[in-house]
Amino acid sequence: GVLLFLPLLGFLVFQEQLDGRGWLSIALIVAGIAMLPLARFDRMSLVDLGRHLRGKAMIYALLAAASTAAYTVWDKFAIGRLDTFLYFAGYTVLLGFWFTGALLRTPRAEVRGEWQKHWKSIAVMGAFIAASYLLVLYALRTGMTTHVLAVRQLSIPIGVLLGWRFLRESLSAPRALGATMITAGCLLAALI
Repeated sequence: GVLLFLPLLGFLVFQEQLDGRGWLSIALIVAGIAMLPLARFDRMSLVDLGRHLRGKAMIYALLAAASTAAYTVWDKFAIGRLDTFLYFAGYTVLLGFWFTGALLRTPRAEVRGEWQKHWKSIAVMGAFIAASYLLVLYALRTGMTTHVLAVRQLSIPIGVLLGWRFLRESLSAPRALGATMITAGCLLAALI
């Protein structure tokens, strides 16, 4: 969904324009995402998808997509004026204050128990999240916002694969084809 907003925002703010391959990569990713909820290639699944696309959840998904597009454009704008690492550090400090506020409202015994049980996983995930965000910021310095965000969508087919492998989620033919289309669109965007 975010790829529906980002080409327009990228053009309005940075005068970025996609070529034919850029539009093809976005079309593959968006079509692939639309296929993920399909259980089968039949009329009933398409009717269910149409009902899903008209529901309240779609409004929230579009709002989330618009906000993701907006903060991606903001990130590119900000790192065009500030040192990338300085911007990242400032963002990290602000986020730390926000999380501290949330933790202070959570019972201490609950926080302590979670930390004692999962401190290694929490530390590893924190490092991965910070590193991936820093890499995105460096990519935004030199690349078009739409291309960078398109490549970030690789997390979707990876999530589908991990869900199938470890959580025993179904991997229907439409879901497998959708994940393949997203991957192809991401690789095409990476090559642009």
